[in-house]
Amino acid sequence: MPQSVSLRKPIAPRAPHPNTESSPRKISVDCGGLRSRHCVRVLLALAAAFALTTPAAAGGLPDLPAPQAGDKRELERAFAAFLQESARAEQARRDARGNPMMAAATGTRMGASNPNLTVPVGDGTVSLGRDSFALSTSDSRFRVGGGAMDNAPIGRIEYARLITDRFALGASMQLGEYQRELIGRGIFVDASKQYEFDAAVSLMKGRPSFDFDSGSARVPVTQLAGVLSARRLFTPESGLGLHALGASAWGARAHSRNDLSSRTVLEDYANYTRVLYDPRRISTGRLYGASVDLQYAPSSSLVLSSSLGLEHERYPMGDGSVESRHRPYLSGGVKFALYKDYLFDMRVSTGVSRDLIASLSGDKARLSFGMSRGRDGALNSKTVMVYVDLMKLISPSRHTADDTSLALRESMQQYTGARLLDKAITRPDRIPQTFLAKVDRTGVREVFVEKAGLPPGAEVSADGQRLTIAVGSGALVLASVQKNGADIGISPQFSVAPEQLVVDLPRLPVPTATDEYLVRVTDATTSAYNVKITVGRK
Repeated sequence: MPQSVSLRKPIAPRAPHPNTESSPRKISVDCGGLRSRHCVRVLLALAAAFALTTPAAAGGLPDLPAPQAGDKRELERAFAAFLQESARAEQARRDARGNPMMAAATGTRMGASNPNLTVPVGDGTVSLGRDSFALSTSDSRFRVGGGAMDNAPIGRIEYARLITDRFALGASMQLGEYQRELIGRGIFVDASKQYEFDAAVSLMKGRPSFDFDSGSARVPVTQLAGVLSARRLFTPESGLGLHALGASAWGARAHSRNDLSSRTVLEDYANYTRVLYDPRRISTGRLYGASVDLQYAPSSSLVLSSSLGLEHERYPMGDGSVESRHRPYLSGGVKFALYKDYLFDMRVSTGVSRDLIASLSGDKARLSFGMSRGRDGALNSKTVMVYVDLMKLISPSRHTADDTSLALRESMQQYTGARLLDKAITRPDRIPQTFLAKVDRTGVREVFVEKAGLPPGAEVSADGQRLTIAVGSGALVLASVQKNGADIGISPQFSVAPEQLVVDLPRLPVPTATDEYLVRVTDATTSAYNVKITVGRK
């Protein structure tokens, strides 16, 4: 059983109440010269110590393993130091009450160092201080951010942790109204600290808006992306010169159920009726890329980076064709240390992932802007975000400012675990910011029905799949069909119903330019009608 710890006075048990077999004991604590608020903190600390060192009562919760002697001694030492510091702080405040100059000096000192009771808990510590209660570790980063993407609010949570002094893992989650993303990233430096390996994977889901010919609509899309990088690190003694030389490879693939129904739009004119048939299909793409990367510092406050490579995009279309393009990949970046702890970071590229990303970072916050311009009909995207580092905000004393120059911080000369954390928590710039998807217009058709061959007042209507033309009276007979002047027999795209000629729009072939159909029908009165239909692609 754990032994009781003597604080200032011995704790004497009270006699049992005469009406009960036993009564709970009351513990009296002498807080010495401490104020009442300090006494409350002492009692809270005692309660925590009692809860940590007292096993469960019989008949209640199951017994837990007894604390080790080393843990009890550590707790006793922390509590004794807390009492001493609280007493000194209270005495200093009393002495300074009548002396304004001493009060100002004391206030400065006490503002920088308030008494804390720090209890070890696993790999971290729980600190009970005068003005804060925080759980923090020196080997992690935790940031939250909020902003807007394409006029919709988004939020972001980022966390990174050092697994060893040369290996860091990071994770981030973005939540928005129309787009969500989960990223995992790992960075490893070998024992010689000459080689760095970086890997990241992204899963993105959302419902982006597409501008179809018949109107805009949102379509669910899922995208998986990843990037691998390896760098040879150099150690210029002053931090100036070549920092790193390496290579990167990345890829992304999007997928969509593409379950939108087709839509038709009718426009009636004096001599003809125009029908737009839109199957509302999208094409999801694939991306592959590789580059050679370089980082160089011309001065202590300026670091430059550049990449040269190649990207390949591939979009399969609904008609069986494939849009495939190879493009050179060029990017350049600049990091510039501004006044005190502020850093300006900007990167531009010709890649699919982003055209521009710029950020201004302070010690505890960061403002960033990203823009991606879709190429060849792909989606555009703009993002504005504000990030706050909660670990530094809650426990600033545990994160001291780094007075070394930017060039030294970015080079291996001053490479520490903090550098890995800052990198592991950041979103890789080669992962696409938006979906690899665009409208597939290969199935869009424009159909023109001339009114010259129709009876007066004939109506033309469509229901998304079929075009119906009112003609004649009674039962109709499909006599012949010509395409571009040639007789093609009875085509399956055309059928008749009582007083109606029906055109199956999805089965009409998409023309290279335009196709002209001449459909001849007769009705119950043996009257003949020549219906001229022109089909073109949008």
